[in-house]
Parts: sequence; structure tokens; C-alpha cells
Amino acid sequence: LAIADKSEKFFIGQQWDQKDLDKLKKEGRPALTINMVLPTVNSIVGEQTTRRIDLRVKPAEGGDQQTADALTKTMIAVKQANNLDWLESRLFQLGVVRERSYYDVRMDWSGGLGRISVDVEHPADVIPDPDSKSYDPKNWTRCFVTRWYSLEDIENEWGKDKAEALRYRASTGRGYGE
Repeated sequence: LAIADKSEKFFIGQQWDQKDLDKLKKEGRPALTINMVLPTVNSIVGEQTTRRIDLRVKPAEGGDQQTADALTKTMIAVKQANNLDWLESRLFQLGVVRERSYYDVRMDWSGGLGRISVDVEHPADVIPDPDSKSYDPKNWTRCFVTRWYSLEDIENEWGKDKAEALRYRASTGRGYGE
């Protein structure tokens, strides 16, 4: 994680250690940054965007073309509804900079009828199965996604009783494992 954080800082142009910045400031010298990482990554991402493919479903053995065409149209609709071209580029960029990246694909029932919702998780928020021996998520038994929430967000999402319980714990200084 430390290497990924350093890579991301280089990407956004924060390539100086604070100790070095303080020393340069004390000496009255500027901290010159020539960011060669950003344009290099952007060039790689640009290549990725020009090499996109259109997905088409072909019928497998025993399948029929009509079902394959319906599945292709469904995939196109999901792609358009989720702005998947942009998400794919974001996923690719995060993978280049932080060495890993993740889609979050789930059913969204908020509009009554279900729809497939696709988003990109920031790799720093995703903790893969620590006991897994495989890079392939299908072999993981668990995966954790971390989030920071304000008490107001917790109340809106999970109700006033949960927010009050956490507010009480915070005010008494009690840990969450107690």
C-alpha cells in the first residue's frame, strides 16, 4: 500500500518528501517538480481509449442467435446507462498508477425496477482476502471495502438508533471492539 500511495503522489505531482520541502523552504530555494509520470500515464490511458472493443455475444453450443442478440443489446444498454467507457478508463488509470483496480457491479433497486449498476472502487478502499493465495477474486472467500462516514451519513443510511449508538461510543471514548 505504501508503494501505491507513493505512485499516486508522483502521478499528481507531489514528488517531494515533507522533510526536503521544509529544508528547501528554510534555504529559500524553490521545490521544482517536473512531472513526467502524469503525461506518461495519460498517454497509456489514451492508448487504452483508442483500443476499446465492442462486446458481442455469440451463441454457445446449443444456443440460439436470438438469445445472443438480446444479451448483446442488454450489455450495450448497461454500458450506456453506466457510462462504462469512462469507468473503464478510470479503472485502467487506477490500475496503472496503483497496480490494481476494482469494479463494483450490483443490482440497484432504488427505481422500483432493478438495473445493473457499475462503479469503480478506489483501490485503497478495497482489502482483498488476506488469506487468499490467488490474485483472482473468484478464489477469495471474502473482500472488504472500507468507507468513512459522518454521523449524519450513518443516520441517513442506517437510521437514528445506529448513529446514536456510535455517538455514545465516541463521547465515552469506548472502542468498537469492547
